[in-house]
Amino acid sequence: MVELRKELEKNSIIMLVLPSDKYLSVLMGEVAELHKNMSKSQSGLCNGVYVTLNNPYSSLLKIFDDYGINGASCFFIDAISSTVKVKTSAENCIFTSSPSALTELSITINSTCQKLKPELLVFDSLSTLQIYLPMNTIVKFSQSLVTKLKDSNIKAIFPIIKNDDFIKNMSMFINKIIELG
Repeated sequence: MVELRKELEKNSIIMLVLPSDKYLSVLMGEVAELHKNMSKSQSGLCNGVYVTLNNPYSSLLKIFDDYGINGASCFFIDAISSTVKVKTSAENCIFTSSPSALTELSITINSTCQKLKPELLVFDSLSTLQIYLPMNTIVKFSQSLVTKLKDSNIKAIFPIIKNDDFIKNMSMFINKIIELG
């Protein structure tokens, strides 16, 4: 397992390239390890924001629990629940209308980060955006988001499913690309 915490000390924006057949287990293993280390920080909460385009908030809480991650100590931005008509509300989650609503998603991420000043943002996943949007739109959105995160000194992890074209398009503004298997 890569020591992602140490990598984040040197590289503020990391893309994790994960195999599709092990995507969730590898990602959750890394998030669990980061959560364990972040929970020991002096900031109180884990001080992380998790943006989900793959799993509804309610499902994600169960997944977090399965991996020993205290979901109540994180803040979530859920862009998928509305598309599957899951009605829910939570103090530690904001629900957006759709993964394809990039302006709304960007505004929500920016306002959440300004309010909470998280140490880390996990964006799960840029790969999912390919279902909804053309690559040039995803690249523009990603570049804008990365620029804002860097300006705010917020570290970020962007897990993706391995795709060479996607990696090539994103590599110009990502600090480090780490491939995990």
